[in-house]
Amino acid sequence: MQSRSGVSRTLQQFLIAAAVATSAGGLPACGSGGGSSSDTEADAGPGGSGGQNGGGGQTAEAALASVELTGEIGDALKIGQSGQLALRATMDDGSTMDVTADAEWTSSAPEVLDVSAGAVSALTAGEATITATYQGKSATRTVTVAELMLTGVAISPQVMELKRGTPEQLTVTATFDDGSTKDVTAEATFASSNPDVATVDAAGLVEPLNGGPVQITVEYAGQTTTLDATTTCDYPRYARALQYGAVMPPLFWEGAYKPDGSQFDFKLEDVYCDVSWKDTKVVFFIISAGWCTPCTIYAQRLRPEARFIEEAGGQIVIVESETADFGPASNDYAQSHVDHIIGDAYAIRIGDHDTKPLQDFLHRQPLVQAFPTVIAIRTDDMEVITDSNHSMYYLPLRQIAEDPYADWSNPPPPPFANHCGEGDEEASEDTNDSAQTPAPLAVGSQHGGICDENPDFYAIDLDGSYKVEVDFDSSVADIDVYVWDPLQNQPLQQGGDVVGSAGSTSHEEFTWQGPATIAVIGYQGASAPYDIKLTPQ
Repeated sequence: MQSRSGVSRTLQQFLIAAAVATSAGGLPACGSGGGSSSDTEADAGPGGSGGQNGGGGQTAEAALASVELTGEIGDALKIGQSGQLALRATMDDGSTMDVTADAEWTSSAPEVLDVSAGAVSALTAGEATITATYQGKSATRTVTVAELMLTGVAISPQVMELKRGTPEQLTVTATFDDGSTKDVTAEATFASSNPDVATVDAAGLVEPLNGGPVQITVEYAGQTTTLDATTTCDYPRYARALQYGAVMPPLFWEGAYKPDGSQFDFKLEDVYCDVSWKDTKVVFFIISAGWCTPCTIYAQRLRPEARFIEEAGGQIVIVESETADFGPASNDYAQSHVDHIIGDAYAIRIGDHDTKPLQDFLHRQPLVQAFPTVIAIRTDDMEVITDSNHSMYYLPLRQIAEDPYADWSNPPPPPFANHCGEGDEEASEDTNDSAQTPAPLAVGSQHGGICDENPDFYAIDLDGSYKVEVDFDSSVADIDVYVWDPLQNQPLQQGGDVVGSAGSTSHEEFTWQGPATIAVIGYQGASAPYDIKLTPQ
């Protein structure tokens, strides 16, 4: 028998052992004989009576506590912007997970803000609330969509060198306050400062037409910008010799004269390309000389017609090739001589000696066989479309200007229409059609008529001064009267002037002195009766 102290010691040891066993998983079962815990659990089996609470230590599943919207979308967007929202779920045990793909997404105003699986797109200005729902819990975000603020409009290309006949497409780009850009070419409006230089259509296609500067203006959403452009042309290929059917070389004259006496640089490259020449369809070069009487008569005869020629699209250029004493003719001489003949009536005036790049180029060409020679240049392609060698008559300049693409290789003669009535022919009609057999013209009046294609010639046998007058109906025909030079078989020229009268009214007159032969001529084959009067002075 153990002592009390021994019993107490044994009990103390048991209690300590029991405490250790409890920390390791529980006390040994009564009668267990002190076996291991694993065995005990195995004997107890699932849900057995091995423990006071049962269940073998299983944990319950965590429950959804809340949901929250996250992502790059704030409470404000601009039209056209987009982004991604995410929905994060928080469980009651504190864990979280992304449930974006499993959530239901809606927009209170789909026309303002579109949402799908968290992907948000701003469509129009307004306000919309995005709602994401997961397992009965929802999160919302209200977003205001504002218009993008336009900060600038740009055209490309920014510098444009246009070539006539080669269209160019413009591109318009808008820049917004968020730094984004957009091609707005189809939405922009376009305008040209000079449609004669270049046009621009609604799609921004620029069509160069004539040489010169032009400004294209673009407007988009109340903002405008401009593009400065220049149209140029490539002169057609040309031959060095001037001939029918060939392209006129790109000659030029510095300091050419206009009819009003002002000077300018006359360049055929400008005639072909520059917008200032857009209304000119044909340029008529009249190759003349200061000593040439027919040249002077022709220049004077063109005076009443020049306005109609120009209105039809023709530009007359008088080229003086030689002076009255057969010297080389400069621009200054041409202006002085032509101004003396026709004043400021019409025509650009140039001297062939100032032709560049080759002096005296024109009158040395095989095409120029006599003075005056007219050469017609079509400005669309600078081609020689006819010249005086193709007709025995004066070229019909007005008709050529009206239709430069007609065949002018053999211009028809001006039609002759006999406007004389019975008794209009003078008694000497059968003999006075030649300067060698003129009819005598006595002092006083005499009736006659240009009744065929020949002039009427009269002989005056007065030693003193006298006046010759011719009256006719200018609505029927145009008639001129000259002192005739039988040796040269042309009107007499004195001091650079043709002696006679070649106006555009129904009355012609001049004064002269001494015996002379007088010629009454129908201009360009005109026919009309007339009265001729000789009065001593």
